[in-house]
Amino acid sequence: MSCTMRHSIPRTFLLGIAIATLFASTGAVLACGNAMLYPLLFRAYPPAKVVFDAELDARRQGQLPAATWSRDLGPTYHQWSLARAEKAVNELGARLHQTALSKKTEDVPTIKVLLTNEIYTANFEPSTNKAQLAPLMTGKKHRRPDLYTSANIIRALLDGKVDWKGAVDKGLVVLADNSDAKAQSLSELLSASFSKKLAKTEQL
Repeated sequence: MSCTMRHSIPRTFLLGIAIATLFASTGAVLACGNAMLYPLLFRAYPPAKVVFDAELDARRQGQLPAATWSRDLGPTYHQWSLARAEKAVNELGARLHQTALSKKTEDVPTIKVLLTNEIYTANFEPSTNKAQLAPLMTGKKHRRPDLYTSANIIRALLDGKVDWKGAVDKGLVVLADNSDAKAQSLSELLSASFSKKLAKTEQL
């Protein structure tokens, strides 16, 4: 009986418990990229593992740059990683807003991105120029991610080190459902936001 009940518990629920427990015992900042959570994360969100493995492979092949943390920097690794993620998310939020304005439409959907390495979500409202980084919350009442990537990949896209199509083709970015019209619209929005033309406009 107990064995049957154990297997009936949703994986997302178990992940939520694990995250909540870790937050309570060590503080939210330490949950950023905590290796103990990865197995649960990958079971609950299989696309997250696709991104995680693709990023490791791209780094090994020298196709994706990665910043290096040192104790000399001051903050702990988790504080440093989270600060980098927040900066990348804010920059992407500004890019998305600029793209939304150029489309001259108010019908730009909100976007939820699961950052696999950080185990955080980035939530964007392009029409209102809002971008927020938050711990991953699971369960039926919480919206599923629209796409999966990492803060490091977002940084590489923003800096033009990787192009959008290449990132998608290599699994560095995975759309939750790349077969529907919403996913296509989202892909076009992000592709335009990461374009070199838009980046040059920002620098003027």
